[in-house]
Order: sequence, then structure tokens, then C-alpha cells
Amino acid sequence: MNSKPAKAAAVALCLATLGASLAPLNGALAATAPAGPLPGACKVRLLPVHDTRADPTTMGSIGGKPVQSPDGPSWVMLALQTLGQDNHINLVAGDATDADIDVNVDLLKAYVISLTMSKSANVVVRAHYSHGANPPEDVVYRGVETGTNWASTQSESRGALGAALSQIVTQVHADVLQRCGAAKAAPAA
Repeated sequence: MNSKPAKAAAVALCLATLGASLAPLNGALAATAPAGPLPGACKVRLLPVHDTRADPTTMGSIGGKPVQSPDGPSWVMLALQTLGQDNHINLVAGDATDADIDVNVDLLKAYVISLTMSKSANVVVRAHYSHGANPPEDVVYRGVETGTNWASTQSESRGALGAALSQIVTQVHADVLQRCGAAKAAPAA
């Protein structure tokens, strides 16, 4: 999906699904953080997200209607870029060679299912962490949002999927900070 309308649709999906659930990672952060990363902030390179789902065009169904998925990798990448809201993290360009840690994510599952009065949104990703002289690590993260299925709408589904993805970003945020500390403490290779 390289067309401008497809990318615009992905951005719209991300904004619609994530809404306030990802802004900012820590409510106090926005009021107290100086603009931009702090000196010595961990340099994190986000590598392209890979969509390994069997059907990347749909995210399950609600009320018997499929939930469309215009661009899963862009949706996940936009969510991961909120890590840069933490001034202890400096997101660096994909071609940067001085990153403290590289994060490469595979989108494994993203779906919503519904029963008469309830819905469950599930997002599963695998993050590959590479940092310093340490061996690469793989971690699987799962976000789940369950609740009442009010009207079986697309926006209701996307909101639940966004909340599930937000849970993952919160987990990745904590792990990135932990790994950044280990990468900065390790001797240079």
C-alpha cells in the first residue's frame, strides 16, 4: 500500500482508533516535559513494521460485519512513534547508525470479535530488540480490550482495537527504557 490515499486512510484509521488512549503515555509528561529529548536520551530506531497476519485486509468482525484494515503496519508504527513523547527517548531516523537500541515489530494478530452484547479486541505483536553487544531478544506482547458491544459499529471496533494497541505501546515503552539502560551500561562493541 504505497498510494497516498491508502496512507491517508491508514493515518485516519490510526487517529480514529487511538484517539486519546495514547496521548501522552504519562498524563503528567505533557505538562512537565521540556520540548524534545533530554541530553543523553536513549536513541531508539524504529524499523519498519511487518504484517504477518494471514489476511491483512481485515481486523475480524463485529455484528457479522467485517472490520476493514487499510494498513496495519502504518497503524502500529504511528502508535509506536508516541514513544517519542517521553523525553528520555530520542527516536532516530531509520538510517541512523548510532542508535542505542533497534526495535523491529511484527504485527501477528489484530482482530475484534463479538457476541450478542460483548466484544473483544485483541492485538498481538512480536518485538525484536537489538542493542549493543547484547544478543537480540524477541518479546511477544498482547493487548486485549473487552467491553459491551453497544451498536456493532466500525468506530466502536476501531476504538477497542486502539485501546488494545495502546496497552502494547505501554508495555513496549517500559521494556525500551529497561533495555536502553542495559545498552548504555554495556561496553561498546
